[in-house]
Amino acid sequence: MINKYLQNFIKSNTGLLIRFDDIAENMNWPLMKMCEDLLLEHNIKPVMGVIPNNQDKTLLNYPRNENFWETIRHWQSLGWKIAMHGYSHVYDRQTNKKDFFQHGGMSEFFGHSLEEQTDKLKKGLKIFEDQKIEIKIFFAPNHTYDSNTFIALKSCGIT
Repeated sequence: MINKYLQNFIKSNTGLLIRFDDIAENMNWPLMKMCEDLLLEHNIKPVMGVIPNNQDKTLLNYPRNENFWETIRHWQSLGWKIAMHGYSHVYDRQTNKKDFFQHGGMSEFFGHSLEEQTDKLKKGLKIFEDQKIEIKIFFAPNHTYDSNTFIALKSCGIT
């Protein structure tokens, strides 16, 4: 009886989080379609990190998906979680491992004033709002945050 209880407890309280970053109008959409088909086949509901105003030069090399926002709304209707993944995905500051998690590397948010970070978040949230996409999740490109990032997120209603 205990084994069955433990099995049910573990099954009910564990899972696997699958997260996709760098979802943008310009990206490798044929590869994403293969991933989407696999997720749907196995009824997996991932977290999709969407860049609201993609300016990343590497991603801009890919063809633009004309149905991008329709696709994002469709994913949300399937129960997939849509997260805001930065604003423009352009890294313009070096963290020198002084970011919150001490990962280091380049950042879009770290080192910017509270006002600048809040402005980026508000602009990004407005794009999602205009597209009728609800956002409750945020993760910064390259996982680089500073205290201003967390204050800005809270002031924008993202936890």
